[in-house]
Amino acid sequence: MRPSSYYESSAISKSGSRFDRSRSNSNTNCSEMYQLAMYTLNQYRGTAVSCRYAIPPTLSNQDSQSALKKRFEAAIIKTIRQQTVLQAGIANADSKAPTWTRLDRLDLANHIEWRSIESLVDIESLLQETVVSQIDTIFPHLDRQPGWRIIILRQETIDDLEVVFIWNHPHGDGTSGKILHQELLRSLNDIGDENPPLDGNTLILPKSTPKLPVPIEKLSTLPMDAKYVTTTLWRILKPSMFSKNPTQAIWAPIQASPFKTQVRFFAVDREALDNILAKCRQHQTTITGLLHALAALSFASHLRDASGFQSSTPIDARRFLQSEPGFQPNRTTANYVTMMYHEFSGTVVDSLRSASPEAETLERVWSVAADVRRQIEKKLASGLKNDEICLGKPRQASWEVTNLGVLEGSPAPESVGKKDKSEAWSIRQAQLTLSAEVPGAAFVISAMTVTNGALCVTSNWQECLFDPSFGDQITGDVEQWLRRIGS
Repeated sequence: MRPSSYYESSAISKSGSRFDRSRSNSNTNCSEMYQLAMYTLNQYRGTAVSCRYAIPPTLSNQDSQSALKKRFEAAIIKTIRQQTVLQAGIANADSKAPTWTRLDRLDLANHIEWRSIESLVDIESLLQETVVSQIDTIFPHLDRQPGWRIIILRQETIDDLEVVFIWNHPHGDGTSGKILHQELLRSLNDIGDENPPLDGNTLILPKSTPKLPVPIEKLSTLPMDAKYVTTTLWRILKPSMFSKNPTQAIWAPIQASPFKTQVRFFAVDREALDNILAKCRQHQTTITGLLHALAALSFASHLRDASGFQSSTPIDARRFLQSEPGFQPNRTTANYVTMMYHEFSGTVVDSLRSASPEAETLERVWSVAADVRRQIEKKLASGLKNDEICLGKPRQASWEVTNLGVLEGSPAPESVGKKDKSEAWSIRQAQLTLSAEVPGAAFVISAMTVTNGALCVTSNWQECLFDPSFGDQITGDVEQWLRRIGS
């Protein structure tokens, strides 16, 4: 049975500043606690979604810099005030019972940073350097400083802002970054003359107790049948002598340190992307399915001794949650993500290795891509039944494909209203980048695009796992195949 409200007012401690997150049921808030444990144990650092905002003409000239900054920061403040989890700290983060902490104020200097870029600097290269640096940077003072930052790159000769939102995973999943930018764009276009509650550069937060998003396990039942539970527990807990699965990533044993993320980036232009999408539809698959298939082809080519592979796909569970008054899943930053796995048997891997010439290779790639799509559709059709949303598991997958899909970069009609549409803000490009995850997939492919924009793809891995040249080979193979398919 669902709670009467989709937001939870947790019990406040005697100090009146904490939300009790300890429960007799260990599954409660399990996703937040798992992500927090990953962070405190130095096994995951941060996630970033960066977007390129087109500045309206009246704010793009040199004389409007002060007004531009004021407008953008007012929109950030409005957006943060809508997302309560971004207003909260985390106390006792290293304990078995961490608690959300209600804060009275936020020093924006700890969260928003403007960087002025000289005209001769390559802004794209600088953006990538900024993202790589930020995803591995820790979030200090968790109990009194929410785990998020926004870095804004402004090059005066270009009418764009590069805006990088970086956050700590307990505050939200990957889709939360997409939502943050979508809501920020909405705020930019519908913000009026209201004065945000500021004391200098400090945001004064509401005195009332914030209502945090309810964990997914309270919003929806997570049914598991007995056979599935037994099989899953055996797979996780069985002795190593019974754990030999040829598809698992035994080629990349877990190494806790050193922790450093390697990242690569490429973009596929709109014309090529449209061609790729048309061919995906023709072969009954999706970009996600195709990326899995191209990764399988590359891994099969470079790891000749491997007799099979596993990969993983994060699934945004908001699609399974109902909107109700006061709660819109698709506009809420929270941890509403689950994971599914795909197996590529020795037969599939051998067929990819032996395919030649290019036409035959592509035929087998499309077959694998279509199969991945069918697996994802089956998962979506079953909803959250037999879902492992609260289970953190050791490395199984050689690679992961995270696709945030399309961000609507045009202003929402209701936010622009009767205003001059030429003065509306818009988003031209979007990119998702993840830090390395020590026990997670050895190699991660992240994809994201904006309506009518390019497909931005990043790959990442923990530097100590393998020589960077191997990561370059996998990334290069995926890029080259996408460009061939899109030509």
